Amino acid sequence: EAAAAPGAPDGLEGRVHFWRGRVASRRGDEEGRRSEMALAAGGSGDEAEYLRRRMAWLEEDKTGFSNVGWYRHLLDEIDYYAARRDSVMLYTRYVELTDLMREAGFRDRAAAYLALADSCGRAIAARIPFPGMDINRACLLYEVGLKEEAGEVFRRLSGNAAAMADPSVSALVDYNLYSVYGDTSALRRACATLESSTDYYSLYPIVSASVAGEALRRGDRAEAALYARRARQGVEALGQADHRLMALRVIAEAAEASDDAAAAARAYK
Repeated sequence: EAAAAPGAPDGLEGRVHFWRGRVASRRGDEEGRRSEMALAAGGSGDEAEYLRRRMAWLEEDKTGFSNVGWYRHLLDEIDYYAARRDSVMLYTRYVELTDLMREAGFRDRAAAYLALADSCGRAIAARIPFPGMDINRACLLYEVGLKEEAGEVFRRLSGNAAAMADPSVSALVDYNLYSVYGDTSALRRACATLESSTDYYSLYPIVSASVAGEALRRGDRAEAALYARRARQGVEALGQADHRLMALRVIAEAAEASDDAAAAARAYK
């Protein structure tokens, strides 16, 4: 059994166990995670209720909800975390509402929820500045159609030497500068960063597909075929459906340009 949290102030023992459980989970220690989370959830009062909500959030699967049910659940969560003035969880839930409205085609409502998420994000960044918050914000701005606003955030990040020293940040920023402005130099930088690393492979297929697409536009069939093959290796792992579809379309077009009808047919399936 996990030890009690020695020296923790009254009411915070559960939170110590909660974070110990998170650490155990990241280490792959499932038994430790269960033990710590059970201790975190076993208390009573407001703090225990808060931790139980956080644990439910970690296990949450939105596919178990209808769209209306998910919307109501998120509103309930927002009411709860607003009462606690929990900016981090409010930010998370407003982002999820933004995504829900965007996917449903309610662009104005998506933009309104994004503004609320942005307000929470600014409050968090004022206390704990980190580039991931700006990247999330810029991606959401782009997704709801606020392309220029997103571009300004990415441009600002590109001038932040400390942030860009992190390859995972620089690759994302450079790829998104290409997405927003069509900056092919930024695309090449993103590709070079990813090719020199083994840690950021999930972005590489869409970057490779974009390089292949640019090569096709220039009429460089050899480079298009090379990067289409590289994109093909990881395309099924792309999480965003629009990225996966774009990559498959470019892979098919590169195959057609090389007179490889069989490869084109596989990509179009």
